[in-house]
This record gives sequence, C-alpha cells and structure tokens, in this order.
Amino acid sequence: MLASLLLGLTALSGPGSDAAAAHAKAPPAAEFLLSSAAGQRVSLWAPRPLRVGTVVVFLHRDCALSQRLAPAVARLAADYGDQGFTVLAIDATPGGSAADSTAFAARHGLTLDPLLDPYGTVAPRFGVARAGTAVVLDEGLIPVYRGPFDDGSATGAGRAQNEFVADALEELLAGGEVADPAEDGAGIALAPAGKPKVTFHGQVAPILHAQCVECHRPGQVGPMELLDYDDVKGWAPQIAEVVGNGRMPPWHADPRFGQFENERRLTDTEKATLIAWAEGGAPLGDAKQKATPPAFDDGGWAIGTPDLVMQLPEPEPIPATGYVDYRYRLVDPGIKEDVWVQAAEIRPTARDATHHVLALYVPPGKAPLEALTGLQDGSIIGAGYFAVQVPGCRPNLYPPGAGKKIEAGAKFLFQLHYTPNGKATQDQCQMGLKFCKEPPAQEVKTRGVFSYKLRIPANTADYVTTAEWAFRRPTRLISMFPHMHTRGAAFRFEKVVGSGAGEERTILCDVPKYDFNWQNFYLPIEPPFFAAGERIVCTAKYDNSKGNPFNPDPNRTVAWGDQTNDEMMIGYIDYIEEQ
Repeated sequence: MLASLLLGLTALSGPGSDAAAAHAKAPPAAEFLLSSAAGQRVSLWAPRPLRVGTVVVFLHRDCALSQRLAPAVARLAADYGDQGFTVLAIDATPGGSAADSTAFAARHGLTLDPLLDPYGTVAPRFGVARAGTAVVLDEGLIPVYRGPFDDGSATGAGRAQNEFVADALEELLAGGEVADPAEDGAGIALAPAGKPKVTFHGQVAPILHAQCVECHRPGQVGPMELLDYDDVKGWAPQIAEVVGNGRMPPWHADPRFGQFENERRLTDTEKATLIAWAEGGAPLGDAKQKATPPAFDDGGWAIGTPDLVMQLPEPEPIPATGYVDYRYRLVDPGIKEDVWVQAAEIRPTARDATHHVLALYVPPGKAPLEALTGLQDGSIIGAGYFAVQVPGCRPNLYPPGAGKKIEAGAKFLFQLHYTPNGKATQDQCQMGLKFCKEPPAQEVKTRGVFSYKLRIPANTADYVTTAEWAFRRPTRLISMFPHMHTRGAAFRFEKVVGSGAGEERTILCDVPKYDFNWQNFYLPIEPPFFAAGERIVCTAKYDNSKGNPFNPDPNRTVAWGDQTNDEMMIGYIDYIEEQ
C-alpha cells in the first residue's frame, strides 16, 4: 500500500461505474516542457493554483483554421481561467522562431503566449496529427477529450454552433462524464519537421552554455568539459543518449509537486536539437555564428570565488580496494570574529573515490568529539551538518537575509567517507565559504529526518520505510535533500497537519527515480511554512532485487550501515525558525 502511495497517482473519479474504474487506472498525459515565444519555460505538469483542468490546443501558423481559432482560444482562457483551468496554445509549425510565433499571435488575436514546438515533439504524445485539435485534461492530468475545438469552419463564415471544448470544461465543473470523440480537428496536417539542420555554432553551443557548462567545466562535478566544439564533438552520441533517456540533466523531482529555484531540465526542443545534431554527424557550422563560452573567473568554484578556503591538513591516502572506515579530521579556519555564511562548497580532489564529506561545526571551547555525541537524539544525523558533499551534489546555498553563523574560534570536524574504486589515490578536499555582506536576520539550521530501522529483505523490489519530525516552532523549509545508497529507488517529502481522520498531507517534493550518483538539493521557490507541532514526513522506497542494476547483492538482507553496500534513510532539511 505504501509503495503504491509513494509512486502512484491520485486520479479523480466517481465510485461505481466501469468508466470511473478505468479512469482511476489511466496514466496522466506525458509531461512536456517547452519555451514560450516570450522566453518562459512552461511545464504541463507544473503545479497551478485551483487546478481543475488543462486545455492544450495545437495550432499551425499557416493553417486557416488555426488563424480563425486564435481569438477563440484566448477567449476560452479568459472565460475559464478563474475557474481553475489553464489553457496552453502550442505553435506546432515546423521551423520558425519566437518572433514568427509572436507575430502570428499579434496578427490573429491570440493574447496567450504561444509555446514553441518547432520539431513537433508534443503532438504525437497525444495522438494528434492535425492543427485545430484540442486535448482536455482533468485535475489529475488524465486526458478526457481529444477532438475539434469547435464546429466552426476554417474561413470563419458563420459562428460555431457547438463549442466542444467549452462543453467539456462545463462537464468537468459539473462532475459529469466528458464525451470524447477521440479524433482530430480539421486543420492542416502537423507534418513532422524532418531532419533539422542543426550545427554546433548555430544551435548547440547556446544550449550547452546556458544549461550544461555550470557543471561541465574544470573543477566541477561533470565528468567532461562542454565549453567548446573540440570538447563536445566526441561526446555527441553519448549526449544524445543521456538526454534522450532523461539521465541528463540530473534532475529527479516530479514536476507535479513543488517548484524549485534550482531546477535543471531541458525543454523538449532543446533535447530534440541535441539529438538531431548528434544524428547529423555533429557538424560545426558557420564560424560567424560562433558563441563565446561563458567566462568563469572563480577557480572552478560553483559559488564563485570564496571569501575563505580551508583544506584538510594532510592528503588522505585511499587504497585501491577494500573498505575504508570513516575518518575524522579537525580543521581550524582561523576565524577571529563572528561571520555569517551565505554559501558553502566542499570540493574533494578525489571525487571518484569519495562517498561523502560532512563538515561538522565545533563551537569555540568545545572538544571535537562533542560534535558527535550528546545531541538531542544521540545522533549526528539528527543534528545535521554545516556543509555536505555527496556524488553529483551542488553547493549549500542560503536565501538572501539568511545564513549560518561561525563564531570566532570555531573549528570544523570533517567526516570523510572514501570508497575505493580500483586505483590507489589520495584526497585533500577543500571547503570554500562565501560570507554574508551583513549579518542576516535569520539563521539557517539543518537536521536529518531519518530511520535507523532498516531491514530490507533480500530479493525485494518495493521495501518502504518512513520517518518524521515535528517542528517545535513556526518554521520555513528552504531545502530538501534525500540521501540513500545504491538500493534507493524513490523518496518523498510531505507536510502533515493533524492526525487520524482529520490528517491532511501535502506533497512538497517527490523523487520517483532516486539516483545515488547524482544527489540533489531541492530549493522551493516558495518555502513551505510549518506551524509549531506540524510534521514533515519522509517516505523512502528501496529496490533490493536483481532488477536494480546498481544493487551490489540482491540476495542479502540489508540494514543501516556506513558503507555503500549497506543502506541509509535520511531526509536532510534546511530550515529557518521564525521569530
């Protein structure tokens, strides 16, 4: 039950009828992410207030029916927007530009910002082949109507007698069953765009520079550099593969739940561009279009040039094989007066052999071991960390007006966990800090919501466990960070108010495909608020079966443990207690 709750969907349906039962099992419409003519990135699955339904209309700039429908689509959005419906108009004309789409909208009265799909990536997902077709989705993003927008003619001679999409929306509002013709509109065929002529200089470099090189540059987590053509051309087939199967960019949050300021996703058009370039032989293109790679004058630090850098006192030897117990090393940053930290970044020099690094805060006058014992629940996990580095993670960042305090004379105890990879090496990791320009009004705190009670049976694909924490003061949640090992499959953060029959749950962040090699922080655009006594609940799912390609031993019952072939269950959170 819990496993299906974690990965399942809430489908709205009435009890009793066969149609309702079939609807409850129906999957949601396939997600798409497109750029609009005005440059906005628009997701079908993005949370929207008062969502009752969504309308997706496919238009073609050269289609007379699309030209006639443009103002009608705008009117529908105006008439039903305040009733919980979102209307998305997709310009599915092959080729063209944002300027072309903007001109079309202005000429024909489409007051919505059109979404650009020049490669025709979205229409096939809905079975749509002609312009003038509309798809209506219910609150659960399940399609309930695919058909003509109305029964008016392409020339506009005479008004439409039947407003099919408007009728469908009225049925949804009334809780009735929508009549679905499952057919196309009468516009021109949405022919595939064919093989677009894509070059590195013309289309590919701008995408890489905007979306990829922050990680794929010297000193950062990307395994290769993607700054210029010589860097990229040999990787073109692999780029097409990992972009096509969704492994890159490494972002794992379900877009239906929460919106995050650090989201890393490519639009469907950007993906199609990179794939087409690789399939076309990775041509260089016209040097006149060459884009200048972004300049990073920061020594490879993602936070920018740090105000302070501290380093392990000596290199740490890492053997080629075997297990390496946790190591603890004390580092004195030499802080002479109190400072506040806006961002922290830990950089191992042996990333491939580093499981994690925790920087634990040791207050002035305290012994280092006091950072490990005597905490509220007897665990350093519950107490959190000052900064962390795990595979693929980005820096620890805090919002304006908030930060973490370092007192004069404080030190840091580095917890080091190394995982030998067949090659003896050494590590001398650094931590860089960016200071707040002035003392912030709010202090950031970190804790782990965790469960030691792991006992994952052998050959089990859907073991689920939960952990929770009740906030003692009014609190804003500014970051969520799930941590498991290689059997980790999915993770969810929920806000829980009340209990028993009156309990209410809100999904804050859902990670349906956890990836140990790319562990993300999730920074909500609107930090969720918790009143005192309200709880955050973390739910984790594990795959200890042979179907998990990263499972080191599916025949072993797995418990909590330090090593990568053991498991953990921690939902780290950064938060601010309100005064």
